[in-house]
Amino acid sequence: MLTIYNSVSNQLDYDKMSKSIDDVVNLETKAIYTHLSRIKSAFYKIMDASFAKYYIVSGSGEEDRKVLFETKDIIWNNYDQLTPDTF
Repeated sequence: MLTIYNSVSNQLDYDKMSKSIDDVVNLETKAIYTHLSRIKSAFYKIMDASFAKYYIVSGSGEEDRKVLFETKDIIWNNYDQLTPDTF
């Protein structure tokens, strides 16, 4: 997670990034909801809500959270030619 966060974040402080990740995965802090809200806002800024709804995490209360985007629609062309020799 830290590698992904480092590649998408403007944050330069490693300790702050690590703390943010710790907070997000700790269910007692409920920090995940703040981050999900930020992500949702970012999607709404770049696309219409009718499209964004497929990419944001949805669900409320005790309901399971999910993304409506169908993973079967993802095409993994990058991995078609991988062989054990390429690792």
